[in-house]
Amino acid sequence: MNYTYLFRVVDDDELNDVTIGHAIPGSQWIKREANIRIDAGRTGVLWRENSHREVAQPLAVVARQEDLRRLFGRFAQTRNELSPLTSWCHYLTVEQFQKTTPTSREADLGGFEAAWSGLVIAEALLLGERPLRTLKLPACLGTRTFAVARTAALWGRVSIEDVLGRFDAANRLLRPREPASQRLISALAPIWQVLMALSQESSSPRSPETFRAIDALRGLARGRSNNREFEALEFAQPLMGMLPEADEIAILHQLTAERRLRIYDKLLKQLDGEENLSQRMLLALAAGYLSTVAAGGAPSLSLAEREARRWPEILAWAYTIGGIGEQVTWTSGFDGLGRLVARELTRTLRLDEPPAADIAVDEAVVLVDPGLRDPLVHLKLKQQRIGTVALYPGVNISIALADAGDTRTVEHDQKPATKASTSPPVDNALAATLANLLWPHIAERVRAVAEESASSSSKKKTSSSSKEQKRLLD
Repeated sequence: MNYTYLFRVVDDDELNDVTIGHAIPGSQWIKREANIRIDAGRTGVLWRENSHREVAQPLAVVARQEDLRRLFGRFAQTRNELSPLTSWCHYLTVEQFQKTTPTSREADLGGFEAAWSGLVIAEALLLGERPLRTLKLPACLGTRTFAVARTAALWGRVSIEDVLGRFDAANRLLRPREPASQRLISALAPIWQVLMALSQESSSPRSPETFRAIDALRGLARGRSNNREFEALEFAQPLMGMLPEADEIAILHQLTAERRLRIYDKLLKQLDGEENLSQRMLLALAAGYLSTVAAGGAPSLSLAEREARRWPEILAWAYTIGGIGEQVTWTSGFDGLGRLVARELTRTLRLDEPPAADIAVDEAVVLVDPGLRDPLVHLKLKQQRIGTVALYPGVNISIALADAGDTRTVEHDQKPATKASTSPPVDNALAATLANLLWPHIAERVRAVAEESASSSSKKKTSSSSKEQKRLLD
């Protein structure tokens, strides 16, 4: 079905009308180079005009950052039935809106979707400290790596610091007591910078070591696409002169598995005493690569997994390197998680579809009152276990509200848990099935006990009666 999309910069009264479906005059929206001007106190609105009914469906609002508190606060106070606004209508900045074409935005990671997916899964594993087979998609969609990668895919060159700031703000709102993992952030940050530079050509790395790491991964991708026998040479060449082991890695295809393991052990020893962060990054990069090929060419990720607590960056690099040069992202890699993460990273943002998030972080920050005992009520989250927050349009992260039970009790109630509250939940359907199976045996046992009790009672009465008769005769 063909729709007409209209756009107009409106005042408060017109905004009230269009948000409740009243049609107002507007200009047909077609992406154009001319800048949109939105003055203070005014809001841009994109809506869809339906030919078969007189209802205008708002799709997106466009506002200046300094007007957000006024915009979202006004709806929360005076139009409560429409709040939160971003649960049903997209919010975009002027710059983001002008990048849509005209109502969609394609996601692009420059062919490195598989590498990003591997890093997302690695972070989820490191956070959860559980086997890969038990890892679920929401845990992956709740990682910082997913937030960084998805933002880069949709909106191009971004500030990693800004993404992380929004990520932390969203988590503080929904899980105030969630601890930050600074050690893990420090381990992942260099990998984010490298992958960002690979995915977005305009991104500029910060150190010579980062340049070398980027060239090494480009060489690895090139080697894997041309001749895998010499991929190690392509990988190692940019590292020569900065990493002593690079010369040995270059001839890795000639070395035995035992020799490869010795190189790996040497890298670990150097990591143990290296204080320079950039040099540590190169050592971890090389160790991560070796952990994928140490066993004579077969993946041997158990090497990296054994060292995950001490050096999480090795596992992160290993999972990232596994996806370098991989263009087919729909296989069952990483126990089937790889295809799901890649799907979410590359999903097109469509403004003509409702948001998939419970709320945008820009609005959540306005609505949540830190003084409230239960701010989740104000946010109107209707999910019991998982909240979904949009850090940017289309960048939706999952936040676990609680492991079980009422999320607000877990997060905000300071009373000690009772024995009943810690008991595992009962599956009613299973309990009913078990009861049906056991009841015939239970009923038979109950009848036997009842008959035995009745017989015993009858004997007692007879005995008592005989004794009484004898007493009277005497």
